[in-house]
Amino acid sequence: MGFWGLATANVWAVSNHARMEEAREWDDIDVSDQIESEGIDRIIKAGLTSSQRSTFWQLRETNPAEIERRLHAAFERGWLRGLSYSLSNAMDEALREAQAVLKEHN
Repeated sequence: MGFWGLATANVWAVSNHARMEEAREWDDIDVSDQIESEGIDRIIKAGLTSSQRSTFWQLRETNPAEIERRLHAAFERGWLRGLSYSLSNAMDEALREAQAVLKEHN
């Protein structure tokens, strides 16, 4: 967790934003899901400490459907904020949800 990791994740979000919009516009679910999944993984790696990541991955393996549902819902909340789309906001919401999962676990 640190500034450079978060900055790198944000640069990735900016560079993939147009791809995500296009995938959703054309209902390309495979590409959209791949970008969402990679974005979530990148922000979790950047935004959680190694200990938190380890705990989170264990929780994700224990209850994959519930964790994925929550991360996806958070991603969608962030994707459309106001009247504009934002991959960066979507990733931030997913990170906040991962942090909430960890808080509930402790």
